[in-house]
Amino acid sequence: MLLLLFLYTFLDQASSTFLIDPHTFSFPSFDPNSCTNGSLICMGSVTAGNGYLSLTPEPNNNSTSPLEKVGRVLFHHPVVAWPASFSTTFTIRISPFPNSNVSGDGMAFIFAQDNASSPPSSTGSYLGILGPSTQGGVVQQLAVELDTYKNEWDPDANHIGIDTISIINPVAAESLNATGIDLKSGRNIKVRIDYHGWKKLLEISMAYSGDMLVSVFNHFIEIEDTVPSSVFVGFTAATGRVPESHHVLDWTFSTIPLPDLNNQGSKYDKMKTILLIVVPLIMGLLIVLICFLPSFRRLVKRKKEMVKQKVDIEIRSRTAANVPKMFTHKMLAKATHNFSKENLLGTGGFGSVYKGTLKDDPPTIVAVKKISATSKQGEKEYFAEICTIGRLRHKNIVQLQGWCHEGEHHLLVYKYMPNGSLDRYIGKQFLDWDTRFKILTGLASALLYLHEDSISSSGSTTTTNIESKSAPQLPSLDSSKADDVVLQCDF
Repeated sequence: MLLLLFLYTFLDQASSTFLIDPHTFSFPSFDPNSCTNGSLICMGSVTAGNGYLSLTPEPNNNSTSPLEKVGRVLFHHPVVAWPASFSTTFTIRISPFPNSNVSGDGMAFIFAQDNASSPPSSTGSYLGILGPSTQGGVVQQLAVELDTYKNEWDPDANHIGIDTISIINPVAAESLNATGIDLKSGRNIKVRIDYHGWKKLLEISMAYSGDMLVSVFNHFIEIEDTVPSSVFVGFTAATGRVPESHHVLDWTFSTIPLPDLNNQGSKYDKMKTILLIVVPLIMGLLIVLICFLPSFRRLVKRKKEMVKQKVDIEIRSRTAANVPKMFTHKMLAKATHNFSKENLLGTGGFGSVYKGTLKDDPPTIVAVKKISATSKQGEKEYFAEICTIGRLRHKNIVQLQGWCHEGEHHLLVYKYMPNGSLDRYIGKQFLDWDTRFKILTGLASALLYLHEDSISSSGSTTTTNIESKSAPQLPSLDSSKADDVVLQCDF
């Protein structure tokens, strides 16, 4: 997984060095503010309104003559022309004037070297692209013309062409009659122009709005030999001795800058060499990993089973030997209902004692002594009781069941004595002679065991507790004095 992540990151970083963020803009429609809000540069006879741009005067505009007019509109910011791939899609509508048998001259999509207006005297057949004074390479621009008037150098009055330095001698021209599309039909026509930067291919697709776009013209062109690397894009249109309306209804444009392969050849060769080394190496490691993964998983599983078996044997050995075991704080908190007041048996100088129920089979009732976290003496008592009481084995001494030491939590677990302390009975309830004798002999047996084994109670006082039977037991806690050595008695 880490190898795949490394490969993805490496390739992602490599690809990021090859591409720059694209530049895209879109105009779904146009309104009167389109030419005044700064997004478009409208020049000449261009007007905006009713959802479209009008590049030349409208038929109903009585104040302006529709003849010998030119209009140009450009996007306000330059875009990257090369090295790049770009695509633009727009909808146009070219219509003759009412009651007119002829119309002209057409419109064009243009890549201009600057944001200046159309050249002087660029009306009519010049389409606002070039003028008599700018032909022959004076300006650097590229135009895709949509021509509706047949001049002597044109194939017909319904053709497309590519112009660079001359209108009279276009780079290429193609009639649209075979496609079934009539440029001056007055219908909405969708046009898409794509340039593939690495293939050097300019592709033009067209269709009436609502129909599927069809490729109508392809031409290979070195755009870096034609225009500057940064250009202004837009539309231009012109009329001559006959009128015609030219509308742009919508427009989208996107350019994706590409690396300069001529300047970065060595960089690509180096990256290619790295990939040829890294990719097979990573694939080989992945194959090895896949082959050995089942064996590795079995090994890990077997090791886990051995550890689990070892722990299980240790637990069973402790249980069989009846020795104290370690509890978790979570387990004892659950047993005492989070050390609730309802389970509190008593409080002493070093902590408190709580009644708890361990979820064993069957459940076991215990007394849990919780040492105060702020008591240094209580901490000493805690370790002393583990070291001493934990080793005691006598029928009259309550055995230490276990302990817990997690962080600041110090807890001791003892067998629970339901009848409480002996002082609840002496002088308060009648005890017959047989009961008294059993208590005394039990205490004597426990004290003799402690004396002979030289185990001290660390100077603590002795309190006698009563269990349900009359055998006295001596542990280290009392239900009322948590820090005392307690003598438990059954009777």
